Amino acid sequence: MSELSLLERMFGSSSNKLRWSADSLGINLSLPPDVYKKAKNLKGDPFAVYQYQEFERLLEEGIAEEIACGIALSSEDATRITTEQRELIGLPAAFPGFFRLNTQGDTTSSNFAVTLELQLGSEVIHHYE
Repeated sequence: MSELSLLERMFGSSSNKLRWSADSLGINLSLPPDVYKKAKNLKGDPFAVYQYQEFERLLEEGIAEEIACGIALSSEDATRITTEQRELIGLPAAFPGFFRLNTQGDTTSSNFAVTLELQLGSEVIHHYE
């Protein structure tokens, strides 16, 4: 049973108040100021309290930076968090596919070419040249 399922069984389904935004550096996760203040004092919505506690764990592990009412995760660190952490803080599942990069020729040659494929299993989802 996942951590999220356990919390929902203990406290009932809770609306996720967590907000996130992505930029070129990673992802910012925050709670509304009133919810954050209550959660920090272990009050209010139990789900938000657990999210706040997960913020604290990620900060203690050194993979997050504190921002107003939340945390910032680099893209690299956001891809490494566990499935349970993703569920608890409301992030989607990790992409199950992979990228394949092919190069042809020497970078100084006019014949140099690069292709990038986004793959899911054996299926090529997108092909860039």
